[in-house]
Amino acid sequence: MERILLMMRPCHALLAVSMVFASCLYPSAARAVEGGLDAMLAEAEAARTANTQRLDEIIEAAAPLLPDGTERQRRRFEIITAHRKMTLGRPEEAVAIMAGSNLMASSSDSENYLVWSMMANAYVVMRDFTNALRATESMLALRDAVGDDPSLLHRGLMVAASVYSQTGEYGLGIRYAEEVLAGGPDARNRCAAEIVVMEGRVGLAEGFGDDYSSDVLLGCDALGEPIFSGLARLHVAREWARVGRLDEALAMIEGALPAVEGIGYSFLTGHYHAQLAAIHSELADTAAALEHARRSVQHESSIRGSEALVGAWRLIYEAAEAGGDPAVILPVYRKYAEAQRAYLSDVRSREMAHQIVRHQSQQQAQQIELLAQQNAWLELEQTLTRQRARLWLAMALLLSFLLVSIAYWAYKTKRLQMRLQRLAETDTLTGLSNRGHFTGQAQRVLEEHRRTRDRAALVMLDLDYFKQVNDRFGHAAGDWVLAEVARACREASPAGSCIARLGGEEFAILLPGADVQVGRGVAETLLQRLIEVDTAASGHDIRLSASFGVADTAGGGYELSRLLSHADRAMYAAKGAGRGRVRVAGDVVPSPVSEPRSEGPVQTAAMACPGSAAPRMLPT
Repeated sequence: MERILLMMRPCHALLAVSMVFASCLYPSAARAVEGGLDAMLAEAEAARTANTQRLDEIIEAAAPLLPDGTERQRRRFEIITAHRKMTLGRPEEAVAIMAGSNLMASSSDSENYLVWSMMANAYVVMRDFTNALRATESMLALRDAVGDDPSLLHRGLMVAASVYSQTGEYGLGIRYAEEVLAGGPDARNRCAAEIVVMEGRVGLAEGFGDDYSSDVLLGCDALGEPIFSGLARLHVAREWARVGRLDEALAMIEGALPAVEGIGYSFLTGHYHAQLAAIHSELADTAAALEHARRSVQHESSIRGSEALVGAWRLIYEAAEAGGDPAVILPVYRKYAEAQRAYLSDVRSREMAHQIVRHQSQQQAQQIELLAQQNAWLELEQTLTRQRARLWLAMALLLSFLLVSIAYWAYKTKRLQMRLQRLAETDTLTGLSNRGHFTGQAQRVLEEHRRTRDRAALVMLDLDYFKQVNDRFGHAAGDWVLAEVARACREASPAGSCIARLGGEEFAILLPGADVQVGRGVAETLLQRLIEVDTAASGHDIRLSASFGVADTAGGGYELSRLLSHADRAMYAAKGAGRGRVRVAGDVVPSPVSEPRSEGPVQTAAMACPGSAAPRMLPT
């Protein structure tokens, strides 16, 4: 009996609720426009649980027509598709469809009410009670806006009943379900509400009589939808098993099993086999119990976190333990332990959600009492209540302020650290590494190359006549030139190069894995780029040029100071040879390069004499 009671926790009212959403906004098939997308969607709504094979065919056929459909037709299709994902036991996909589409952007309160109710139901199936409660609250906030549509209102109230039932508030779940029943619901909603009531009474150990269960079964069977009938029979069988009517419970479940398996609803099928396994175990039919337990765990992904799965794996584990084969026992025990951990986690989630619901209910009751109690005799109690509320609010605000303050200052501190690091490592004018950061980078690269015996080349350049640019055109023009040189260095250097402004108009480029010939090529390319820079953007006609020195580790070794010294001597040799040139450490003859424009005139449009043969030259 203990194993049967194990299966009687809140799991299935939400399945009944999931069957009653997709048709709440739209006309039935009888009222649909003949032909076209509207007729297909209406037929899909009518077949959503009665004929799932036909539903899948319609969804597949309607999908290509959606681009030419209206916005309302596309939303209608998305709701039908999300509902189908639910019946297939894939609530995550249903949530993704609703959250990732334009459904939540609908301007219709009725559609928003429907979508929130579907979201709440999907989250309950996923055992995400926090989001289920949030979605339920959002839905109930729109309750007054759908009061003129009883069918839609009842579907939302069924969601609330399911959510409260899943958090252990069976009384609230029954209350919302009975509110639906008192409102004269249609047959679908009546069946779903009765299922919630049955689940609540089993959960509260109140039970229900045979006359009541017969009426519910007749009403649900009349719908012609096997999911509803399957759910109702499962709860009746559980009640019978709870009171010791095992043979009747077994007959009820076995008789309904073929129809349930034919639906293809993995969640419900898994619970049916788990219940059969528990009943057979109580009847000492070990072979049948083990067979149904194994068939139940085949639906593990759909019933994860449930006591039903724990019970099924326990039966399988006990059978393996009796067999005595460690190779079989260990993997089965792991699955059993995993199912038990998932169930306990689910219990904790439900308990937390239960506390949230209870707190909200108490808060609402207090608010109603505060509004109703205007009598002077209760003024003191009202004052104390308000003070208590203010105290909690102050504590919450204080805690929120502290958390926000901590987060804010942590963010500011991190940003400041990053900014200080950038300032410490970067030349602010050019965005290149400064001398200190370059030194650290270059030393690490050279040390690694020393270990692997790879070569590295160093290119140094110094702008020609840069002082005259600052003196003649101002420091703004000089800053512009430095920024353009930095950009040219980035463009001419291979990926992975270390580029830095060493100071003033002096730059360095470390080329990992390169020899002096590669360095010479980079220098010559960069020199040509500088010669070709269009300086019109600076507002002046400035002719750029630089002198380059190239050295590599084959001649200068892996010490950065020595490599810099070799490249520096080669650079000043280039300046001595007439500037605008590339010299390699150890060369006697400078590398031939096309005549740089730096040897020519430097002028601005304002300084040039119209029609003159040549502008005035800068002094050398």
